[in-house]
Amino acid sequence: MDLPKLYCIRESGTPSYIRNTYDEFPYLFSIVLHHEGRFSGFPIRKYLHGKIHEVDFLNIDDFTREDMYNIMKKISDATGVVENIESNEYFCYFQKPNCDLNVGLQQLWTEEDYMDLYMYIGHGKTQFLHIYIVKEEINEECEACRASSSAESEGIVII
Repeated sequence: MDLPKLYCIRESGTPSYIRNTYDEFPYLFSIVLHHEGRFSGFPIRKYLHGKIHEVDFLNIDDFTREDMYNIMKKISDATGVVENIESNEYFCYFQKPNCDLNVGLQQLWTEEDYMDLYMYIGHGKTQFLHIYIVKEEINEECEACRASSSAESEGIVII
């Protein structure tokens, strides 16, 4: 019999005393879940008009795409603020640690995407991961602009 996964969902700003706990249990992490907002345009991308919930005590060793869906569903059922979960009409991105929203967003949809996510969390890496839920996919033209501008800043010219 599988034991239920235990984690704590709380509204942003609610006091938390987990940092010391994470020092002792490096396989645990938290998600800062941004939802009901949208990204502003390139070149200075921001997340606008959103709400935030924090999810604590997740275990990196068994966190899956299904867990992320269940977390979003629980928030939606409890508050009605995460829209379109049942219809799958949303896009999910995680922000790579130490990167801004212009260059650090990576889509989080497939199991392979989750494997990429695992490289950044737990076991001496970041314990707090920002995930963004949006209704519209990030414009690919902006992604191409970002790649071009990044290459130029490194002295690479794209022709």
